[in-house]
Amino acid sequence: MREYKPVHRRLRQFLFEPSSAATILVNVPWENVSPGPVGEHVEVIDFDPASDCFYSPVDLDSPAVIALDGLPPAEGDPRFHQQTIYGLTMTTLAHFERGLGRRILWAGHRASDAAPETFVQRLRIYPHGLSGANACYSATKKALVMGYFANDDKVESAVSFTCLSRSVVAHETVHAILDGIRRLVHPSQGSLDELVAQEGVALAIGLLQPLTMDGFVDASVILTADLDHNNTLLRGLAQRIVEPAGQLTSLLGSPPDPNQSNQTPMAGFAAQSGALAACLFDAFLGITRIRLSRLFRVAGVRIHVDGVRDREEGPLHSNLLAAASSEARKSALHLLQMCIRAIDYSPPVDVNWEDYLRALITADADLAAGDEFGYRDAVVNAFRKRGMFPPGGGTAVVDLQWDAASPNLVLPVLDPGNVPIIDRSSEFERERAASIKLAAALKSWPAEMRSALGLSSSDVTVDSFRLARRAGPGGCVRADHVIRIVERKGQSLLPNGPEAAKGKGANVKNDKPDFFFGGGCTLIVDAHTLQVRYCISKDIRDADRLERYRTSQQKRISLFSDHEQEEKKLNDEPFSLLREALFETS
Repeated sequence: MREYKPVHRRLRQFLFEPSSAATILVNVPWENVSPGPVGEHVEVIDFDPASDCFYSPVDLDSPAVIALDGLPPAEGDPRFHQQTIYGLTMTTLAHFERGLGRRILWAGHRASDAAPETFVQRLRIYPHGLSGANACYSATKKALVMGYFANDDKVESAVSFTCLSRSVVAHETVHAILDGIRRLVHPSQGSLDELVAQEGVALAIGLLQPLTMDGFVDASVILTADLDHNNTLLRGLAQRIVEPAGQLTSLLGSPPDPNQSNQTPMAGFAAQSGALAACLFDAFLGITRIRLSRLFRVAGVRIHVDGVRDREEGPLHSNLLAAASSEARKSALHLLQMCIRAIDYSPPVDVNWEDYLRALITADADLAAGDEFGYRDAVVNAFRKRGMFPPGGGTAVVDLQWDAASPNLVLPVLDPGNVPIIDRSSEFERERAASIKLAAALKSWPAEMRSALGLSSSDVTVDSFRLARRAGPGGCVRADHVIRIVERKGQSLLPNGPEAAKGKGANVKNDKPDFFFGGGCTLIVDAHTLQVRYCISKDIRDADRLERYRTSQQKRISLFSDHEQEEKKLNDEPFSLLREALFETS
């Protein structure tokens, strides 16, 4: 007898904040779960340190819960909180696995700096992990820690729960995924530009992801034939999505000028990361406008762009309205996948918004040579309108693509295989073995070969070596190895520090560097021919970049100057400190 297996689990969630009482039914990738829920990838542990108690876990595999499409929305029921954050996390994970073309591995545990990483099966999730207006990804615990706080100025809801916020949960899950693919930038260590880019991308993904849900746009706004009015409606919807927990001010929209002298370091950081997310949302508006224009022309509907409509015209027909909402959903889905794929096409270190813009264009053009709806043009125009455009060079879309690698550049290392491994633990071990093997092989490569990859020495580490299999619009599948090779060198915050002393022959062997300056390359390698298709590098010998990085380090230190925190918290839980500061700023 044929066996049928479900594809999705249907769960009920609040459409927005609980006070609105509006609900929506969402599809979550199916897996068998035990009470918690505890599945293959995530584990919800509902311990509340403030009250020192464990809340009863929800059993999503209970026949009654399955028949009800999950527990009914109830703001005061911790089991509904568990159900919601499980669904939101799994949805984000599914989008990333589709976009990156591989299964996501969580970052491994390391007992010490010299010890190898051990495999982490599940990401832990604490829906009520702290009392306060905060939520963060804990890199030390490999967990999402969500907060709750009293809502003094809102009568409708006495307490706000960040575990019920779509944008907050997706945002923190993005950080967990970035840690697993060796892309996480720690606020206490990385450059400020890279931290801004990471925060902006996470904010944009948290904003776009709800727009990709079936029925979300339909239930939230009523689109019209007036394209300008639609933009106004969708901007209002965006403001509602990114509001973290009801009372916290949105970081999206029209952020203040990041160069304003009266801004605090934290406000400037929030403005810059918000500007990147706003550019990506503007691109969504541009793409949606193109798609709706085409739909309305086919339907014979007169398009308005000036806010004036004929009195005789009524609202759109229900079928056309559903089609218009579907076009908006497709725009958000494609742009979301562009944002995710661009992560693999970014330099290995010191990524700024200019690098990410180039990665967006290159990754999309690499998978889909044609651009029927002008996605890439919309992205470029959105950045240009906000004054965020790389200086020098051309302004056309093609000018922003990374240059293809030399056709003679072939990876001289044994093929680790071009067939994905289903078991995550085995895939973790394969990646580690391939990384160690490549790092050892690099030491015997001629200097010319390393120089062609943008490397200055053989003292490098291979941070990741993963197989990606992505399907293009035509159905063809491209298989690539995505490899990140990094070299780091200790530097001083002062230009005439230990490095200058070394040049004069001074003994600075015991001097501890103030920071580590990185370089290296991201390789996109054809999995069948082992030909390097793209080599996206950052040269560690670039003196100008070193000076910019040194300045960025000084700004990063001042980022937390207004917050008296223990140094241990900054080193152990930097994201908790960053989120707390951002929530205070908002």
